[in-house]
Amino acid sequence: MLAVRPLRPMGPPGIDVLIPTYDRSDLLGRALSSVVVSLRLAQVPFYIHVFDNLFHNVGFTAAMNKMARRGKHTWILALNDDCFVELGCIHAMLETAAIADIVGAVLLDREGKVIQTSTAFLKDRTPGLFVEQDLVRDKLVMGVSFACALIRRSVWNYLGGLDSKLFNDYSDVDFCLRALLENTKIAVAVGAKAEHVGGASKDRTKHINHDLSAYLEKWGKREDFPVPPDHFTFTDIR
Repeated sequence: MLAVRPLRPMGPPGIDVLIPTYDRSDLLGRALSSVVVSLRLAQVPFYIHVFDNLFHNVGFTAAMNKMARRGKHTWILALNDDCFVELGCIHAMLETAAIADIVGAVLLDREGKVIQTSTAFLKDRTPGLFVEQDLVRDKLVMGVSFACALIRRSVWNYLGGLDSKLFNDYSDVDFCLRALLENTKIAVAVGAKAEHVGGASKDRTKHINHDLSAYLEKWGKREDFPVPPDHFTFTDIR
C-alpha cells in the first residue's frame, strides 16, 4: 500500500500539548503553569493532554501516542513534566516553524546554562546531547529533544508516531531519524528557552538499557542512516 504524506497544514490551527507524567505533581503544576502562560502570549488555540502513568506505567512512548491520537490541532507540543518553558518559548518555536516541521527548544539547567541545543551522535551512532553555548540564530539540526519540541501533526501521523519498541528513551531520536529519511526539516529555535530538570521523572531510567539496545539494533548498522559522518562527535556529548 502506498503511503501518501499529507500536505501542510493538517487539522485546525493550534497546538495539542502532550505531557506524560509519573507521580510528579510537584513538577507537573509548574510545567502546566509555564506552558499555559507561554501559549496565551503566543495567542494560539491550544488543548492540553496529560497522561499519568502512576497506576499503570505504559511508558513515555505509549503515553505520547495515546494522547496524540486524541488531538486535532495542526501542531503537537511534546513537553516533559519536568520542563518549564519561558514566556516567549512558544512564540519563538512557531516562528521557527516557517523553516522546519520539527522545532526544538534550547534546554537550560536551573542556573540558566545551556544543557542541550540538539542531538549529537558517536561513531557507533549512540545519541547524546549536543551543546552550543553561543548559538545566535535558528539552526537546522539532525535532531532535537522531545522534552520540549513542536511537531507538525501531518509529519507525526505520516511517521506513525513514536516507535512502540522504545519504552521511554531514544524515541525522540528515532522519530527525528525517520523524519530525516523523509527529508523533513528539523530546527532548534534560538529564542525558545526551557528549563529542563532532567532525570526528575520517576522510574525514568528503569528501561534505558533495553531502549538503547532496541535503538542500536534498529539504527546501528543501517546503510541509510541519515546523519552524515561529519556530524559525529566526541565532544560536548553526554
